[in-house]
Amino acid sequence: MARTTDEFGEPQKAPKKNRRRPASVIVTEELLGRLEDEVERTARNGGSLGVLVIHIEEPAGHPEPLLDEIRWALRQVDFVGLLGTHYILAVLPDTAQGAHIPATRLLELLGNSKLDCRIGVAVCPLDASRAGELIKGAQLAADNAPLNSIATVPQSASQFQVGRWTLVAAEPAMQKIVALVRQLARSPLPVLLTGETGVGKEIFAEVIHHWSDRSDGPMVTINCAAVTASLFESELFGHERGAFTGATETKQGLLEAANGGTVLLDEIGECPPAIQAMLLRILETKRVCRVGSVVERPVDIRVLAATNRDLEQDVAQGTFRKDLFFRLNAATVCVPPLRDRPLDLPLLAQIILENATRIQKRGRVSLSPSAIRRLAAHEWSGNVRELRNVLEFCLATSTGSTIEAESLPPNVAGTTAPWLVPKQTPAAHVHGSIDLEDFRKRPFQSLKEELRLLERTRMVQALEVTSGVQTKAAELLEMPLRTFVKRLDEYQLRTESGKTDDEESR
Repeated sequence: MARTTDEFGEPQKAPKKNRRRPASVIVTEELLGRLEDEVERTARNGGSLGVLVIHIEEPAGHPEPLLDEIRWALRQVDFVGLLGTHYILAVLPDTAQGAHIPATRLLELLGNSKLDCRIGVAVCPLDASRAGELIKGAQLAADNAPLNSIATVPQSASQFQVGRWTLVAAEPAMQKIVALVRQLARSPLPVLLTGETGVGKEIFAEVIHHWSDRSDGPMVTINCAAVTASLFESELFGHERGAFTGATETKQGLLEAANGGTVLLDEIGECPPAIQAMLLRILETKRVCRVGSVVERPVDIRVLAATNRDLEQDVAQGTFRKDLFFRLNAATVCVPPLRDRPLDLPLLAQIILENATRIQKRGRVSLSPSAIRRLAAHEWSGNVRELRNVLEFCLATSTGSTIEAESLPPNVAGTTAPWLVPKQTPAAHVHGSIDLEDFRKRPFQSLKEELRLLERTRMVQALEVTSGVQTKAAELLEMPLRTFVKRLDEYQLRTESGKTDDEESR
């Protein structure tokens, strides 16, 4: 018997001819483009969007009958399509918190068809703000869901509380890194942590210590860039009383203090050559000698190092010792920048807000959808540290329970708000631009050609106003981004700024 439903209400039996029109089926090649259009429309209207990925364990025969059943369970504005042999995508415009209702209905529908499945749910912009990221998040949630159940992106993410830090990994790449770190933590190998400033290398060092068999011992961090060369030896090894002027008492060094635990050599790339030689000897002998003493003391330490520099390049240039590099580089963990972790960002933002509200003794504060979109579009050159600073600033300067886009600092708020672009923004030169005066002097031609020429001219102007940023130019013209990019190819327009869609959204 056929089914019919109202707006995500309970299914009701009715003859198929009396049913409302079902959701449309989109061919695989057009799915991403159609979803991109919906994401763009949602952002422009300030709405929300639900994305479901259905993982069918063992597809039964041809998929068309199954797609037909699924589309009749959804609304006319929804659309579905195949993502592959085992995956079906369902896009639900103007749906966010209610996405679990159609997901539950589809789970029941597939169960009645004797098909085992898993359903993942992603919401725009709460989980991600771009089409590819929404699909990836929903697919990841589906893959991690228990059989014949539904999971969301936050539910599929890995979260670990390590001391004062919360480690979040929703991105598949981050989950692989967490798995690698868990394996390395059980070994005695030195680990070199690399990555941009602010990505959380120190957090991963604490995670390694926490998951190791040294977790009951001390964790000592030595900032190699903050200690001067003249004091480094005393700080590292300690000194005996009277060893030098001002040494009024015996002092234990940081390496001795870390005995039985872990030492993190932070900013290792900033060490001068003399200190590099000292560190190499420590790694080789695991013994220290206090300044002013002739007695060497054994130390039981595991050494971790962190840097934002390219040590291999420093080795090639002769500014970093090759033998020390190989000692520290027994295992390497490269922590990706925040701009490459779009699924992690909303979760990190909420966790940071919760921690900050607890410290400031505030009630629960959340981010509005427009604020999340702008956070997702920011480049985050300062990574997680910059995100923390931005959110703590917003919390300190706002009084409500919701942080709106307008509450963000100007450098963040302006990244996805074309109406905030200064009128005097330096223009990007566009190859093939048209002089308006020349346009007025042209002889009459067919209306179709006139409209094409006008459209091309307005696109050129929009690109000039937005310094060649395609997303902003498309928004100014209220043109879908996919259509805008297609027209760029048709009209052979290219900007010297070289800003692609991926670059502008960072």
